[in-house]
Amino acid sequence: MHQKPFELWRSRRQQDWDQALRAYWDTVPARSMEIERAMDNLSLSRISQMDESDWFLFLRDEYFYWKFMVRKRNTNYLEKQSRAELFEIKRELLDMRFSDDDRDGIRRAIRAADKVAGLDVKSATGLLAVMYPKWFGTVDRHVIDCLQTISELPEFDAIQEMSARKNVTVDDATLLVLVMRTALSEKSSVTGIP
Repeated sequence: MHQKPFELWRSRRQQDWDQALRAYWDTVPARSMEIERAMDNLSLSRISQMDESDWFLFLRDEYFYWKFMVRKRNTNYLEKQSRAELFEIKRELLDMRFSDDDRDGIRRAIRAADKVAGLDVKSATGLLAVMYPKWFGTVDRHVIDCLQTISELPEFDAIQEMSARKNVTVDDATLLVLVMRTALSEKSSVTGIP
């Protein structure tokens, strides 16, 4: 039986977190398992070794496919952006350095990733999450909906206000990344995630 988000949030039991992770992988369709595993195991060193062409192909054939689950979705925008501009964005993302509670650094990184044509704030956080899983999580409507059930969060009122907006803003995403980062730090001894 799967726990509700607020129950898992409060849990200090390793087995609850392990079960939640297994439950996620159980929802991945067989046709998507290969790309899900590839994104889960993506290394920053692989990205750093990509030249302009490799970076473009990674974005188009791997990241966009994984994020949107449709090969052609949003790739028309990407195709119109110069390889040099995309490569400069990659350099900017690789030059990022993060520290705890670094709101400005998070905001800068989201804005940099959002420069990739075809990405919005939500999908930009997804790119950052696969590049820097220790520092970022994907911010989307599901995350907001789950966090809105956790009334003890100091940011609870601000998260409630997000549901009224159609799109996730950079400031929304920054706050949500900080909430997830804080929770992960507090629960790292339980979850086993550093």
